[in-house]
Amino acid sequence: MLTEEVLRLVLQEEVGPRLDSLEGRFDSLGQQVKEGFEAVDQRFKELLKALEGVVDEKFPVIGQRSGGSPATGRIAAKGS
Repeated sequence: MLTEEVLRLVLQEEVGPRLDSLEGRFDSLGQQVKEGFEAVDQRFKELLKALEGVVDEKFPVIGQRSGGSPATGRIAAKGS
């Protein structure tokens, strides 16, 4: 019984605060990773949009003859 009580106190006084601290750190790191991915995603979308503009400017006929998208160079499926 005494051993259980001692272990409970050690866990409560020593391990508990450390676990709380680690949990807070992981939450913070998770938020930073999420924000980083969102920033990369936003930048990728901006670069893709800029690239589409360059493709439209340099190669305006890509995809237009077949009814596809000039911005992406995609060719429309036959019969559509």
